[in-house]
Amino acid sequence: MKNIFFLSTMILSITFAHGQTESLNKLDSNGKKDGKWAIYLDSKWKEVNDSTQSVYYHYTWYVHGTNTNPMGSFGKLILVPADNDLQKGKPKLLDGEYKWEDKNGRTSCILILKKGEPISYKDFYTTGQLQQYFDYTKKWQGKPHTYAMTINDKTGKPQYYYMYSGQYGWMGYGDRDADSTTIKTLKTVGDSSFVTMFTYNNGKITGERDQIQIPKSDGKTIYIQHGHIIERYLNGQKREEGDYYYGKKTGEWKSWDKDGKETKEKTSL
Repeated sequence: MKNIFFLSTMILSITFAHGQTESLNKLDSNGKKDGKWAIYLDSKWKEVNDSTQSVYYHYTWYVHGTNTNPMGSFGKLILVPADNDLQKGKPKLLDGEYKWEDKNGRTSCILILKKGEPISYKDFYTTGQLQQYFDYTKKWQGKPHTYAMTINDKTGKPQYYYMYSGQYGWMGYGDRDADSTTIKTLKTVGDSSFVTMFTYNNGKITGERDQIQIPKSDGKTIYIQHGHIIERYLNGQKREEGDYYYGKKTGEWKSWDKDGKETKEKTSL
């Protein structure tokens, strides 16, 4: 899998101009970027520190120094909506669909933004088959600045599905057969939550996983598999079933093939 996850954007300073509101580009009490920031780019989509040297800009969001939606350029830009009026020093807010191509002229990725905010990103194999898809409209447990990502193999079959939050890292559980997730809180003990995470594909349940979510003092969250786990094939047949005890498999675990034939059985400590 080629390494084309959105590149991190590091800015030493930003020139405030062009009517930006005071709520942009703020630092927290520790001097770390926090909240909504405007990122300025030149005509080749390379980040610049000075807005007077830019022709584009978009928005991103920081949580105490962590960029939840880092972005960057990915090669030769081949499609720019209505960019015949670009002027250096008067940056245009990115809005619409943007495409890049590789050295052989094949579309390598497509990014869609709406009024400077990322909506989706697609990354393609050299065959033209979709490799990765970022959906910024899907939210992890309704939290802002989270999104979903799907990774496909070269035949177009989904391999993994994740939910993401920039501050907390990859959340949920990678599932090759999933396209969405939901959370049911079973109980809360102190600051910790005991939950069941359900994964779905086209509305059908592909997995049920019990876990503990423990918030840390630095704002991050620890996710521990704890309780009963059921994995399913797309046809509804169980794939695997068993229990976790604080992150470790325990007791008897069973697995089946797609036709329901038991393939193995083992006991964990």
